Amino acid sequence: MAARIDDATRETKLYFQDKKSQTFNSYKLDEAYIKTQTGNSIKVIRSDRGGEFQADQLKTHQDQKGTVREFTVHDSPPQNGVAERGMRTRAEHARALLIASGLPCFLWEEAM
Repeated sequence: MAARIDDATRETKLYFQDKKSQTFNSYKLDEAYIKTQTGNSIKVIRSDRGGEFQADQLKTHQDQKGTVREFTVHDSPPQNGVAERGMRTRAEHARALLIASGLPCFLWEEAM
């Protein structure tokens, strides 16, 4: 799963992925959504140092669009505090919803 969190509004959009290699496609979808819905472009993106965010394909695309890439310090989840807390809260709510309703675990995406 990949998530985008707007620093100013805290608006969050989740992208469910089977593999981390799908991150580039999720990024392009999000970029198109932002451009179409707001008329804005992505100016700065901050992410952890996961390989999916350092892929050559993504780097080349962001360079062509003029997007500044920032990476957090290695092994420092507190630096990703907003994202870490937000995902933890969503996961806890989804888990509680599934358990309380008796629904099967394969409905995880819908619960999130």
